[in-house]
Amino acid sequence: MKKLIAALILTMPLIAAPTFAAGAKPTAQEKKMASCSGQAGDRTGEQREAFMKTCQQNKRDGRSAQQEKMKACSSANKGKKGEEYKQAQKDCLRK
Repeated sequence: MKKLIAALILTMPLIAAPTFAAGAKPTAQEKKMASCSGQAGDRTGEQREAFMKTCQQNKRDGRSAQQEKMKACSSANKGKKGEEYKQAQKDCLRK
């Protein structure tokens, strides 16, 4: 009987975890999907799939802009090493 109670106590957090996760904030990807889904309106089938794909690709542009900024900063700080490089990158990315 003690083993059964111990097993139930140990498994309760695993069972309850999805319930708590449902109240969590949506991720960036979930926000993008919700936004695109709202914009899709009454489109159905292949039309909707094509629209969602295009919409999702357009939403990724912000991420690639950050990547471009990181690439530019990395090129600008070429030749620096260690802490000097880290600080220069930090300053460059803040601009």
